[in-house]
Amino acid sequence: MTEIETACRKIIDHYGIQAQKIKLMEELAELIQATAKSPDGLITDSMVEEMADVCIMIEQFRSTLSPDHDKFFSDMRAYKLRRQLMRMEDE
Repeated sequence: MTEIETACRKIIDHYGIQAQKIKLMEELAELIQATAKSPDGLITDSMVEEMADVCIMIEQFRSTLSPDHDKFFSDMRAYKLRRQLMRMEDE
């Protein structure tokens, strides 16, 4: 496990999944707000900060996945990226 993975697992183990689900929703809402407030085409410092918070929350939940679910997560991410690239080719 990397240092980040270890820290994320320690945090979610400490607070519990239910509390962190609420925290995830809060962080997602903050990212939505920061994105809505940013000028068109610009990524602001506020957006970057909130993106980091959301990524940390996702990593916390990912640290709890079984090996099968972690593989499913990786496979789905790859599938969705490929699907979007194919859609772009069709545009």
